[in-house]
Amino acid sequence: MKSYRRNAATDLERVFPDRIRVAVFGVAIFTLAVIGHMWTVWSKDLWWLIDTEVYRAGAERVTASLPLYDHSVYDGLQFTYSPFAALCFLPLTFFSMDSLRFLVTCVNLAAPLVVVWMAWGFLGYRPDHGRLAMTFLVGGFALWLEPVRTTVVLGQVNLLLLILIMMDCAPHGSHRMRGVGVGIAAAVKLTPCIFVVYFVATRQFKAAIVSVLTILATIMIGFFVIPGDSVKYWGGMFLDSRRIGAVTNAGNQSIAGLLSRQMHVLNPPTLLWLALSGLTVVIGLAFAALAHRCGEELLAISVVGIASCLASPLSWSHHWVWVILLLVIGVHHVHGRRPWAALSVAAFVMLFFSWIVGKPKIPERTPPMGIIQRTSQAEWSMLVCNNLYVWIAVIVYAATFWYLSRIAAKDFPSDPPVGDRSEECLAQ
Repeated sequence: MKSYRRNAATDLERVFPDRIRVAVFGVAIFTLAVIGHMWTVWSKDLWWLIDTEVYRAGAERVTASLPLYDHSVYDGLQFTYSPFAALCFLPLTFFSMDSLRFLVTCVNLAAPLVVVWMAWGFLGYRPDHGRLAMTFLVGGFALWLEPVRTTVVLGQVNLLLLILIMMDCAPHGSHRMRGVGVGIAAAVKLTPCIFVVYFVATRQFKAAIVSVLTILATIMIGFFVIPGDSVKYWGGMFLDSRRIGAVTNAGNQSIAGLLSRQMHVLNPPTLLWLALSGLTVVIGLAFAALAHRCGEELLAISVVGIASCLASPLSWSHHWVWVILLLVIGVHHVHGRRPWAALSVAAFVMLFFSWIVGKPKIPERTPPMGIIQRTSQAEWSMLVCNNLYVWIAVIVYAATFWYLSRIAAKDFPSDPPVGDRSEECLAQ
């Protein structure tokens, strides 16, 4: 796995002298992860893909010229996405739900491999057999991180949106359509809009303009095809988080969720939530902009993604698929012989691992969500466990500040993808 950062091929050969064995081991780990996932799905009756059911039901209402937002579309659940998203889901109506369960699951099982492969590219590694082997190896562990596993169980689109965003944020990306991916992702789920601000903060103005134009185009398409639903949604319904779920739900790993649970209220005080969320976004974008200038693009988009999860009023645990990127960054630093990296990666996997802590709630079709679902009589335990991802995000912010500070101080080389950009980082 050769890297533009340094002669990483030599390092990898020293650690794994037999690349065939590495490849076999990586494929074996990923295969075991898939088998383990499917076994738990079948043995615990988790073959739901409830969100895919909602996507398909929303698309069926469009084809039947029925209103999208007046009533629940499937099993008491409302369609909470934009009108354009409903149009994107129209191809789902061509398949039976049994077929979709198989197809969507296969796509979501393969998507972590695509994300990990692209992430290695962000870090400057050339496409070779070593990179492919490490993609399978890391992808196998990524599949059992709770946000990824829940995405697969629910049949969510988070991983596909992550891929779209990564395509637009890739280092040295200069294609004319750069920004379209972020625009489409933001048109399906609103939180990726933060990447438009990131483009502006990093002076990628062309990508920001393309993203905004893409978002506006999707809104216009929605008004043209289903004008009634578009008026309802963009007339204010998109701001109503009550249609999505309870803010106090342990699955809501955001600042709003933390405040609601700790204050024992249905919704946190608006001004307090806005102040904390705004501060989180500002700090996250500042760190991301500095990381971008220092050649750490993968870290930059990871921090922006985490900021979007923290600031959103409702960030379900499966929205935190950004943890895959953090896992790749950690493994990269393990490869770079950084002594703190191996322990950090191990702790990271343990905390985000999809432990079967609670039983699946069959009537509500809620899958087990690992540590964040843990219940306890102790207040401190609930504070830590039920808000685990928020606290991990605080640690990621602190680690990012420490890491970028050391790059700026030249305590160790930043190893940017091309050349040494530490001086550029300091100058700006």
